[in-house]
Order: sequence, then C-alpha cells, then structure tokens
Amino acid sequence: DESYVNHDIYPPEIEIVSITSNNSDSTWAKVGDSVFVTFTASETLDNISITIAGVSSSYNELSGAKYQGYHVMDDSNDEGDIPFLITYTDLGGAIGPDADTTTNNTNVQFDKTVPEISLTRMATNNVYGDSLAGIGSVDTLSFTISENQRDLNVELAGTQKTPDQEELNFITTHTFSELDEDGWVSFTLSMTDSAGNPSITLMDSSQVRFDGTLPILPIVNF
Repeated sequence: DESYVNHDIYPPEIEIVSITSNNSDSTWAKVGDSVFVTFTASETLDNISITIAGVSSSYNELSGAKYQGYHVMDDSNDEGDIPFLITYTDLGGAIGPDADTTTNNTNVQFDKTVPEISLTRMATNNVYGDSLAGIGSVDTLSFTISENQRDLNVELAGTQKTPDQEELNFITTHTFSELDEDGWVSFTLSMTDSAGNPSITLMDSSQVRFDGTLPILPIVNF
C-alpha cells in the first residue's frame, strides 16, 4: 500500500496584505466607490471570512494562494480609516492568525460628507460704495470651504480665477476695464473634496454692480 497522509503541522499565514480603492485617488473612497483588500497566504486557504468597513464581504481567488475581498461603500459605513479583518484556515483546518493590518502601510479613508462653501463676500474699493464698480475698480471675492479640496472652480466677472489660499480661506480679485460688460457682477464657486465629493455650486450676481460707461454732458450754450 503506497497511500500516504500529508500531515500539515504548520498553521497558514497571510504574508502580504494591501488595501486600495477605485477612486481616482486610491487612498480615498466616497459613497459608491469599491474598496479592495488583496492578500497572499503561505498556502491555499479555506474557510475565508473577510469584513471590510465592518461588513461581511465577498472575495475572489486571484491565483494560487492570492485572494481579493471587495466592498462597495455606502451611507451606512462610518467615515475615517476603513478597517478590515480576515479569518481563515488551511485545507487541513488549521487556523491561522487574523489579519487586520496591511504589510505595505496602505490605507483608505472614507468620506461621505458633502463639502460646503460659506462666508462668501464680494465688495469693491470704490469710494462711492463697496457695491459699486467703475473702470479701474477692484472687486474682491472671499470665501471659506469646510474641508481640503481636490478641485476648486472660481469664476468672477466671467473670468476663471486662481485664488490665494490661507488654510481653508480664499480670496481673489478682479480689476474692471473697458472689456467688462455693464451690469451686475456674477461669481460662481464649486469644489470637490479629497474623496471627490462635489459641493453645491454657488452662484450670485446681486452684490456688486459695474458701470463702465463714461457720462456724457449735454451741450450747454451760454
């Protein structure tokens, strides 16, 4: 009888673990993004259980002893660092140590909060009133955002602007010329946060009025 029993005395071990997302910045995730935990073990595993963001998650066997769990983030998940936990055995039933940290220092932050733009103020340096503008007047727009931005769109008086930034506070200016159209001066503000959540677009054209038309005196005969 040449049959034999393979007696495995060594427990399995997960040797490589990483976490990433399909967000354009793979270290962030927002609602609807998929988060992937990829791990490689010392041998083929069995009885794999994986939770991501506290939710029991599905997994795929990629090749040999390499696996990938995944979870689609939703509003019920907590914000912050996304946790995971992997439990498993080998084919013989030996239990390996749980895995709940990455081996390459990767992490993914979940952000489901819509960013806000606030404290918007527009005023000019016109000597006759900060809601008035003429040729040469400088219009100043200031605002504050609620968190760090990935993208920021600022348009003032029909012109795209790159504002000056101090922490979460911004300021930009526009100097009026003959090229500007008379009337109420508009601005548009929008942003996305680090995870890609878009803000509500703010638009206003009721704070400053531009008059670039020179007055004409009637002919007076003496």
